[in-house]
Amino acid sequence: MDKFLLAAYIALKQGDKFLLIQRVGDGQAAWQWEFPGGKVVDGNGAGMHLRDIKQAVLREANEEIGYQPQGSINYWGVVEEVADLPSYKGWQVVNNIFEAFVPKGITFRKDDLSEEHVDIGLFTREQALQLDLTIATQKYFE
Repeated sequence: MDKFLLAAYIALKQGDKFLLIQRVGDGQAAWQWEFPGGKVVDGNGAGMHLRDIKQAVLREANEEIGYQPQGSINYWGVVEEVADLPSYKGWQVVNNIFEAFVPKGITFRKDDLSEEHVDIGLFTREQALQLDLTIATQKYFE
């Protein structure tokens, strides 16, 4: 039987720029840039509603960057991949991606990042595509 991992990420946009965070240099996706988010549950999420996944990604955003988006949060879609991580090697990963706008005037600081991340920044789509992105984040921009 295949093994599944359900994950969720949120593309936060401020003007024409997207918020990305860079992972630490050890472990999964070392030094890569990604949207805030992460694992929701080991398994395919059978029985989970989209609203549960949305709540999970909002919680993850708050934990990772110290900000929880308000207002309209839209579902963008799914990016599937096969994990190449030591703990999940060969697992099917289902990445659910949401989108939200961040009001001008809201700033993000490295000091607010979780221990899993070392940098944070706002990038245009073109700038983001020049970075080493995680698979799900890369697919969003393509």
